[in-house]
Amino acid sequence: MATKMLDELEKKKSAAGTTSGGGSLPVSGYKAPASKNSTPASADNPRLKAMQQYLQDTVGGVPTESDLLRDVREKLLNRQRFSYDHNTDARFQQYLDTAKRSGRMAMRDTMGQAAVLTGGYANSFAQSAGQQAFNDYMQDANEMIPEFEELARARYDAETAALGDRYSILQSEHESAKEDYWNRLGIAREDWNNELDRATAESQYEDDKKAREIELLIALGDYDALDRMGYNTSTLRSQYAADMAAAYSSASNGAEDESEKGLSSATMNSIEKAFSSKDYDKAARYIYNAYNNGEISYEQSMEYLRQYSRPLSSFDTLSEVANYLSDYTPEEIKNMIDSSDLSTRKKSALYNHFHITHENS
Repeated sequence: MATKMLDELEKKKSAAGTTSGGGSLPVSGYKAPASKNSTPASADNPRLKAMQQYLQDTVGGVPTESDLLRDVREKLLNRQRFSYDHNTDARFQQYLDTAKRSGRMAMRDTMGQAAVLTGGYANSFAQSAGQQAFNDYMQDANEMIPEFEELARARYDAETAALGDRYSILQSEHESAKEDYWNRLGIAREDWNNELDRATAESQYEDDKKAREIELLIALGDYDALDRMGYNTSTLRSQYAADMAAAYSSASNGAEDESEKGLSSATMNSIEKAFSSKDYDKAARYIYNAYNNGEISYEQSMEYLRQYSRPLSSFDTLSEVANYLSDYTPEEIKNMIDSSDLSTRKKSALYNHFHITHENS
């Protein structure tokens, strides 16, 4: 590409001011896209939409307490403290009724026996003896009240424990449901982040691809293609015309001492910095701009371009290497292949591709 850039400039010079068609546009007229991490995925990305629906349908909301759990908790919290009243204890009252029946029977038997002793006639003795028998049963029943109170306390404690156990089971089920929810939400969020990363990478790839396409068209000076893509090239065209005029003037005025030209320290530092960071296209642009501005001669430009050309081993595929070398002459191609650190097999493939005769090592 760099050789074609310089050749096109030579043609432009000889054409004395022609500014339309081919040639090379200055890169200052193009603003590169934002950095990689600032390019978000499109909001209407179908995969992201699907993940949003997944979060809503599959994960749902945080589980809420059931009505049963709330009811049991309310019963525990509002449960009255234990108290005992034998008058309202149905079990004691049932026992007391039995005691009364038994006391009456004993009362009748005692009164009957006492009447026999007095000739079969009722008297105060018999009545007193019968009443005493009845009272004995009532006294026995009253002495059982503490035992019935203990039985009532045991029932109260058992009911309280049963409520507590039921609450623990329901609360455990609720906590388990929440834990399952958070686990599913964590998995869904991880899936979401992965999809977001993939969608963002795809978006960034498309942005980078578009940026490379624009930069290539700028480097080739293909104004018409840029116009068809919707870009306004008026500024680039004007800048290009000014650069051509400046280059032509510099070349004309400095033809007599062209051999003494050289790169400034600032330009050389920029070239070496770009080359060190493996931005070989930028290094070539610095060299081209230096030649374009009359800072160095054409021969010096070619020498610098060879010195700071991209290593062939930095390409991922042989097709990329072949495409890169297609900008150079057959002799330059052979020299670049010979001086590279490519494997013998790859070198042979490139020789055959460009129909270059070489000696086997």
